[in-house]
Amino acid sequence: SVVTPVATPDGAYCFGLAAPEGERSVVVYEWVRETELPNLADAENLGEFGKLVAAMHVACGQFDLNGVSELSVEEALTAWMPFLEPHFEDRRGDADMIVRLADSALGRYRVLSSGKAPCFIVHGDLHAGNALIDETSRITLLDFDFCGRGPVAYDVASYLWGSEQIGLDPGLNDAFLKGYESVRTLAQVERDALPSLIVAKAIWWLALRATLVDRLGSAMFARRSIDWFMTRLKRDAIAAGMLL
Repeated sequence: SVVTPVATPDGAYCFGLAAPEGERSVVVYEWVRETELPNLADAENLGEFGKLVAAMHVACGQFDLNGVSELSVEEALTAWMPFLEPHFEDRRGDADMIVRLADSALGRYRVLSSGKAPCFIVHGDLHAGNALIDETSRITLLDFDFCGRGPVAYDVASYLWGSEQIGLDPGLNDAFLKGYESVRTLAQVERDALPSLIVAKAIWWLALRATLVDRLGSAMFARRSIDWFMTRLKRDAIAAGMLL
């Protein structure tokens, strides 16, 4: 289940509204009377979420990719990097490490997206916070802002990184993966790629916030927040064999 857009009286699905930072694009979606999945996160519900994501991937694997834009991962690991510089002026060592890891993650990502791993339309920012669940345990996936063509395993890595970022018990990741693979089995190349894709996701997340600091605020770049991010990034990069 996914939310669907509602057309305006003239049949358009997207229109603009004036905002302090300039015109913003707007899409109106049908109302879903549910609560965010993390509020009811347990092994059963996250297992069902894994099934839903896998079913979405299976369906998207049948879509025509002509004209479909690429995920913004490569753009984040290259063009977005300069946006981070003002926030790391007093942390040059951390800034240099992020750039090195971005280069390494980009190389691995390009290998996967060139055809080494299954690639088709994926969500692009998958995590439990982008899903709603109702009183009947029906789960609805939303927020396809970053949808595009890319390695299917990137969505799985995005979930694994995001589950910890939003405060879910990492022990529940197995429930998601078990549910996912009951519908779609991950190829070995996808399993092997998950650690490096988690690093790519982390840097994408931080760089995105740097590009949107005028809209999202700068709280993420407070010293304590950066300390948290770097501690976790180093841990994940070591697990991916990208740092000693």
